[in-house]
Amino acid sequence: MATATVANTQVTVSVDGNGDHHSVDGKYTEHVFSQFEADALQPSDPYADDVYQRHYDKIEDRTKAVQEELARRVGELANDDNWNAYLRTMSKFHHYSPNNQLLIMFQRPDATRVAGSGTWKSLGRYPKAGEKGIVILAGTPITKTKKDSSGNDVEDTFWAYKSVKVFDVSQTDGDPLPEAYEELTEEPPAGFQQAIEQEITGLGFTVAYEPIAGNAHGFTRPSTKQVVVDARLSPAERVTTLAHELGHIKMGHLERLDEYHTGHNGGKRGVMEVEAESFSYVLSRSHGMSPQIGGAASTYVAGWSMNGTDTVKDSAKAVSKAVAGVLADGPLKMASPGKVEYVGSSKPRPRKPAAKRRPATKKAA
Repeated sequence: MATATVANTQVTVSVDGNGDHHSVDGKYTEHVFSQFEADALQPSDPYADDVYQRHYDKIEDRTKAVQEELARRVGELANDDNWNAYLRTMSKFHHYSPNNQLLIMFQRPDATRVAGSGTWKSLGRYPKAGEKGIVILAGTPITKTKKDSSGNDVEDTFWAYKSVKVFDVSQTDGDPLPEAYEELTEEPPAGFQQAIEQEITGLGFTVAYEPIAGNAHGFTRPSTKQVVVDARLSPAERVTTLAHELGHIKMGHLERLDEYHTGHNGGKRGVMEVEAESFSYVLSRSHGMSPQIGGAASTYVAGWSMNGTDTVKDSAKAVSKAVAGVLADGPLKMASPGKVEYVGSSKPRPRKPAAKRRPATKKAA
């Protein structure tokens, strides 16, 4: 426990595993940056800073340098604190690609809502003088016609990328933005559990609550397509466990059970548990909760470096894709950044970032 000043008042707070402060009544007050995030805010690596901000004669040169920087630094995620910092970024920018989530985190981990200067202008805001933009990658589909082996014309579509700059809301001045949000909380918001249940049942599974022997909070029976959650869990644990099992389903883990168990194709149990727990964390945080990453995930993340950076990168893509999918459509859809409207609810439930945070995001790449 510690004391902190909230609204000019000394209150007793606790700090959870995410570095989030909570007052004695359980309300979220602020986020304490990890060393990784703090270093990004005050870069100690001059090479990394130069990559994003140095002058390039051609935009292609800057794009190539940014892509090489991504490849150089992705291995940093094979660390518990760094992976958790990435998940916090993903929860705010779930509609961005994994590469752009990483680029935002590397350059400005305190960002909460980013957009290009044109978008800010349309909202009556402008980048402050002297502010350096956050470099991200913007993709454009290009379609070309070519001949197949039979001499017929066929269309071939590929993506071309270029680097562009966006700005966080804290880097802009101008008209105020609407702030109809509510604070992060340790308890699940009303309707969240039911929305996860609807997402699961919509995929052809049933949900059951019953006592589970041992240490497991929940599990999924592929043979009967049933998700089972320990009935004795607290509301918060129940929701994060449901989300964990939903993560297994959405990322196709049930179709790869032979890989899950150690000794089969290298044993992917650790990777799958990290992905499911990470999915649960991002989904919960996107919907207003401040959950902690489970112990299993912390244990498995530490071993990722032995599998190489490709494992980490693949998992980041899998989690990001699964989260973006459920937040884009269905019972857990987010109507707009920072705004949730559950199926069956007559009123949208806005979400407000806590003290020292700024609004959510606008879609980019």
